[in-house]
Amino acid sequence: MKLAHYQIEHIREYIDGQNIWYDDIKIELIDHIVCNIEHQMEDSDIKFVEAAAIAIKEIDPASIQKERLKVEHIATFKEVYHEIIDLFSGSKIYLAVVAILAGVLLITVSNNLEETLRLFSTTTLTTLFVNFFARTYFNRKFKPLYNSYFMSRLNTVYTSALLSTSLIGLLLADWLVQNPVALIIYISTFNLYLIASFKVINRTFNKLKHHVAYR
Repeated sequence: MKLAHYQIEHIREYIDGQNIWYDDIKIELIDHIVCNIEHQMEDSDIKFVEAAAIAIKEIDPASIQKERLKVEHIATFKEVYHEIIDLFSGSKIYLAVVAILAGVLLITVSNNLEETLRLFSTTTLTTLFVNFFARTYFNRKFKPLYNSYFMSRLNTVYTSALLSTSLIGLLLADWLVQNPVALIIYISTFNLYLIASFKVINRTFNKLKHHVAYR
Protein backbone atom coordinates (compact mmCIF):
# COMPACT_ATOMS: atom_id res chain seq x y z
CA MET A 1 0.00 0.00 0.00
CA LYS A 2 1.58 3.26 -1.12
CA LEU A 3 1.52 6.29 1.16
CA ALA A 4 -0.02 9.54 0.00
CA HIS A 5 2.16 12.57 -0.60
CA TYR A 6 0.92 14.39 2.51
CA GLN A 7 1.69 11.34 4.64
CA ILE A 8 5.28 11.25 3.37
CA GLU A 9 5.53 14.97 4.12
CA HIS A 10 4.52 14.26 7.74
CA ILE A 11 7.41 11.79 7.95
CA ARG A 12 9.78 14.31 6.35
CA GLU A 13 8.78 16.94 8.92
CA TYR A 14 9.44 14.44 11.71
CA ILE A 15 12.93 13.64 10.37
CA ASP A 16 13.69 17.36 9.93
CA GLY A 17 13.08 17.80 13.65
CA GLN A 18 15.43 14.99 14.72
CA ASN A 19 18.75 16.85 14.44
CA ILE A 20 19.91 14.83 11.45
CA TRP A 21 22.77 16.77 9.85
CA TYR A 22 23.13 15.19 6.44
CA ASP A 23 20.72 15.07 3.51
CA ASP A 24 21.67 11.56 2.39
CA ILE A 25 20.90 10.15 5.84
CA LYS A 26 17.59 12.04 5.91
CA ILE A 27 16.61 10.54 2.57
CA GLU A 28 17.59 7.05 3.73
CA LEU A 29 15.61 7.41 6.96
CA ILE A 30 12.52 8.69 5.16
CA ASP A 31 12.63 5.77 2.71
CA HIS A 32 13.15 3.33 5.55
CA ILE A 33 10.24 4.66 7.60
CA VAL A 34 7.94 4.90 4.57
CA CYS A 35 8.64 1.26 3.63
CA ASN A 36 8.11 0.16 7.23
CA ILE A 37 4.75 1.94 7.43
CA GLU A 38 3.57 0.65 4.06
CA HIS A 39 4.37 -2.96 5.03
CA GLN A 40 2.62 -2.61 8.36
CA MET A 41 -0.50 -1.08 6.81
CA GLU A 42 -0.62 -3.85 4.23
CA ASP A 43 0.23 -6.79 6.48
CA SER A 44 -1.55 -5.77 9.68
CA ASP A 45 -4.40 -3.72 8.19
CA ILE A 46 -3.85 -0.74 10.48
CA LYS A 47 -4.16 3.00 9.93
CA PHE A 48 -1.31 5.34 8.98
CA VAL A 49 -1.12 6.96 12.40
CA GLU A 50 -0.77 3.61 14.19
CA ALA A 51 1.78 2.30 11.70
CA ALA A 52 3.78 5.54 11.87
CA ALA A 53 3.88 5.39 15.67
CA ILE A 54 5.23 1.83 15.54
CA ALA A 55 7.81 2.65 12.85
CA ILE A 56 9.06 5.73 14.69
CA LYS A 57 9.38 3.72 17.90
CA GLU A 58 11.39 1.01 16.13
CA ILE A 59 13.67 3.38 14.19
CA ASP A 60 15.95 5.74 16.12
CA PRO A 61 17.22 8.37 13.64
CA ALA A 62 19.94 9.71 15.95
CA SER A 63 21.46 6.28 16.59
CA ILE A 64 21.36 5.44 12.88
CA GLN A 65 23.23 8.65 12.07
CA LYS A 66 25.77 7.96 14.82
CA GLU A 67 26.36 4.41 13.62
CA ARG A 68 26.69 5.52 9.99
CA LEU A 69 29.31 8.12 10.88
CA LYS A 70 31.21 5.64 13.05
CA VAL A 71 31.39 3.17 10.18
CA GLU A 72 32.56 5.89 7.79
CA HIS A 73 35.27 7.11 10.22
CA ILE A 74 36.70 3.59 10.56
CA ALA A 75 36.54 3.07 6.79
CA THR A 76 38.43 6.33 6.24
CA PHE A 77 41.31 5.31 8.51
CA LYS A 78 41.52 2.00 6.66
CA GLU A 79 41.57 3.76 3.28
CA VAL A 80 44.31 6.16 4.38
CA TYR A 81 46.37 3.27 5.75
CA HIS A 82 46.08 1.33 2.48
CA GLU A 83 46.96 4.47 0.51
CA ILE A 84 50.15 4.90 2.57
CA ILE A 85 51.09 1.27 1.90
CA ASP A 86 50.38 1.74 -1.80
CA LEU A 87 52.72 4.74 -1.91
CA PHE A 88 55.64 2.32 -1.51
CA SER A 89 54.68 0.19 -4.49
CA GLY A 90 54.50 0.60 -8.25
CA SER A 91 54.36 3.95 -9.98
CA LYS A 92 53.32 5.80 -6.82
CA ILE A 93 56.61 5.22 -5.05
CA TYR A 94 57.94 8.60 -6.21
CA LEU A 95 55.39 10.26 -3.90
CA ALA A 96 56.79 8.36 -0.92
CA VAL A 97 60.31 9.37 -1.93
CA VAL A 98 59.25 13.02 -2.19
CA ALA A 99 57.58 12.89 1.24
CA ILE A 100 60.69 11.44 2.89
CA LEU A 101 63.18 13.69 1.06
CA ALA A 102 61.11 16.73 2.01
CA GLY A 103 61.48 15.78 5.67
CA VAL A 104 65.22 15.21 5.34
CA LEU A 105 65.76 18.46 3.42
CA LEU A 106 63.65 20.50 5.82
CA ILE A 107 65.70 19.39 8.83
CA THR A 108 69.06 19.46 7.06
CA VAL A 109 68.84 23.10 5.97
CA SER A 110 67.19 24.33 9.16
CA ASN A 111 69.10 26.59 11.56
CA ASN A 112 66.36 26.43 14.19
CA LEU A 113 64.64 23.05 14.55
CA GLU A 114 62.09 24.33 17.05
CA GLU A 115 60.97 27.06 14.68
CA THR A 116 61.00 24.58 11.78
CA LEU A 117 58.70 22.20 13.65
CA ARG A 118 56.34 25.05 14.51
CA LEU A 119 56.34 26.27 10.92
CA PHE A 120 55.75 22.76 9.59
CA SER A 121 52.73 22.24 11.86
CA THR A 122 51.25 25.62 10.95
CA THR A 123 51.82 25.11 7.23
CA THR A 124 50.27 21.63 7.12
CA LEU A 125 47.17 22.71 9.04
CA THR A 126 46.80 25.77 6.83
CA THR A 127 47.11 23.57 3.75
CA LEU A 128 44.39 21.29 5.06
CA PHE A 129 42.09 24.23 5.81
CA VAL A 130 42.63 25.83 2.39
CA ASN A 131 41.93 22.49 0.71
CA PHE A 132 38.74 22.08 2.76
CA PHE A 133 37.55 25.63 1.99
CA ALA A 134 38.32 25.39 -1.72
CA ARG A 135 36.58 22.04 -2.19
CA THR A 136 33.43 22.99 -0.30
CA TYR A 137 33.07 26.59 -1.49
CA PHE A 138 33.86 26.27 -5.19
CA ASN A 139 31.84 23.06 -5.47
CA ARG A 140 28.94 24.09 -3.26
CA LYS A 141 26.41 23.14 -5.94
CA PHE A 142 27.12 19.51 -4.97
CA LYS A 143 26.29 20.34 -1.30
CA PRO A 144 29.33 18.53 0.15
CA LEU A 145 28.68 19.93 3.65
CA TYR A 146 25.37 18.06 3.74
CA ASN A 147 26.70 14.67 2.65
CA SER A 148 27.67 12.24 5.41
CA TYR A 149 29.99 10.21 3.17
CA PHE A 150 32.12 13.25 2.27
CA MET A 151 32.01 15.06 5.62
CA SER A 152 32.78 12.00 7.73
CA ARG A 153 35.96 11.42 5.72
CA LEU A 154 36.85 15.09 5.82
CA ASN A 155 36.33 15.24 9.60
CA THR A 156 38.35 12.07 10.16
CA VAL A 157 41.32 13.32 8.14
CA TYR A 158 41.38 16.87 9.46
CA THR A 159 40.54 16.13 13.08
CA SER A 160 43.23 13.45 13.35
CA ALA A 161 45.78 15.81 11.73
CA LEU A 162 44.84 18.64 14.11
CA LEU A 163 44.98 16.40 17.18
CA SER A 164 48.28 14.81 16.22
CA THR A 165 50.04 18.12 15.56
CA SER A 166 48.61 19.61 18.75
CA LEU A 167 49.68 16.64 20.90
CA ILE A 168 53.12 16.55 19.31
CA GLY A 169 53.52 20.25 19.99
CA LEU A 170 52.48 19.90 23.62
CA LEU A 171 54.18 16.64 24.58
CA LEU A 172 57.05 15.83 22.21
CA ALA A 173 58.24 19.07 20.63
CA ASP A 174 61.30 19.47 22.88
CA TRP A 175 62.29 15.82 22.50
CA LEU A 176 61.94 15.95 18.70
CA VAL A 177 64.06 19.09 18.51
CA GLN A 178 66.80 17.32 20.46
CA ASN A 179 66.55 14.22 18.24
CA PRO A 180 66.75 15.30 14.58
CA VAL A 181 66.43 11.74 13.26
CA ALA A 182 63.14 11.30 15.12
CA LEU A 183 62.01 14.70 13.82
CA ILE A 184 62.77 13.62 10.25
CA ILE A 185 60.76 10.42 10.77
CA TYR A 186 57.84 12.41 12.22
CA ILE A 187 57.78 14.97 9.38
CA SER A 188 58.21 12.29 6.69
CA THR A 189 55.43 10.16 8.22
CA PHE A 190 53.12 13.15 8.44
CA ASN A 191 53.89 14.02 4.81
CA LEU A 192 52.93 10.48 3.82
CA TYR A 193 49.72 10.83 5.82
CA LEU A 194 48.89 14.10 4.07
CA ILE A 195 49.48 12.67 0.60
CA ALA A 196 47.37 9.58 1.36
CA SER A 197 44.63 11.72 2.93
CA PHE A 198 44.43 14.06 -0.05
CA LYS A 199 44.12 11.05 -2.36
CA VAL A 200 41.28 9.62 -0.23
CA ILE A 201 39.46 12.97 -0.05
CA ASN A 202 39.89 13.50 -3.78
CA ARG A 203 38.46 10.05 -4.54
CA THR A 204 35.59 10.66 -2.11
CA PHE A 205 34.77 14.01 -3.68
CA ASN A 206 34.79 12.55 -7.19
CA LYS A 207 32.31 9.89 -6.03
CA LEU A 208 30.12 12.60 -4.51
CA LYS A 209 30.14 14.63 -7.76
CA HIS A 210 29.35 11.54 -9.81
CA HIS A 211 26.49 10.60 -7.48
CA VAL A 212 24.97 14.10 -7.54
CA ALA A 213 25.40 14.47 -11.32
CA TYR A 214 23.62 11.20 -12.09
CA ARG A 215 21.12 11.11 -9.27
